[in-house]
Amino acid sequence: MKIKTICVFKELLYGTDDDPSIKDYISNKENANKDKIINYLNGGVCVAACTAVVSDVINKKNGDIGTPDALTDGKFQWYADLSYYVEKYNLELPKEFIDNMVKNNWKIPITDKDIEEDIEYI
Repeated sequence: MKIKTICVFKELLYGTDDDPSIKDYISNKENANKDKIINYLNGGVCVAACTAVVSDVINKKNGDIGTPDALTDGKFQWYADLSYYVEKYNLELPKEFIDNMVKNNWKIPITDKDIEEDIEYI
């Protein structure tokens, strides 16, 4: 299974200096499907749990926002704090990813078991 990682920004714990700035993806316009998008993001299958806690990188006064667990729908991978930025700052997501959510009828099409079957232990 080939999974594409999306929305990695240089300001985030898992970002690098070569990644784009999250500030370039903040919008004043709310997506009409915002609630569906947030539910989809939060419903992703966890492929890597993280014990680190991350804070809001746009407004430090907002404090801790959660953990950066890696989540997937089988085609795309994102980090759990992504839903926070979509909800709080109307973060724009790649069109290809939005189209995939629509195609999946706003439901994650895989389960933990599907991921476990793709892991090869050596």
